[in-house]
Amino acid sequence: MRIVPYAHAANGGIAIDSHGFTGVPGLYACGEATGGMHGADRIGGLASANALVFGERAGRAAAAHAAVAPDTSAEPDAPNAPFAPSREPRLGISAACAQELTALMQHTMSENCLVIRSHASLAEAARTLTNCAAELDALATPTTDTAAYARAARLRHQLAHAQAIVEAATQRTHSLGAHCYTE
Repeated sequence: MRIVPYAHAANGGIAIDSHGFTGVPGLYACGEATGGMHGADRIGGLASANALVFGERAGRAAAAHAAVAPDTSAEPDAPNAPFAPSREPRLGISAACAQELTALMQHTMSENCLVIRSHASLAEAARTLTNCAAELDALATPTTDTAAYARAARLRHQLAHAQAIVEAATQRTHSLGAHCYTE
């Protein structure tokens, strides 16, 4: 049996300072999303220390930022207005359609956005995710079925998350840890 050193994990990619600050005002990160103190070659279990130490540091820094950031959560016209349910119809999607779109989204992210990626693969992922979102909009119909509504809402959020990942990866063209951007 041949034994050689290798990168045990390919976690991380968000560059942070010692307080978990990402460079985006109000956005802090910790844990495996950052790669942490062990980089690409951590051994299982060591991420716990990273999550605890930098989780606390990032949490404290985010709380301090929130304490001085202006509160934009209240509407200026109605600061204490009671919650009013939306008058918009709830749109739902069938389980089969949700499963098909989820599988396509997962395949797209696996093929185009993992450790080794390129401008072309990220552009392909962006196109496919845009098409998935358009298909979801086309397939969603008004419903009173909470499961159908939940499927559509979950898929919308997953697509938005995937699109944000693709956009962030497109903007960062340098390699970090085991993540490699190729032309």
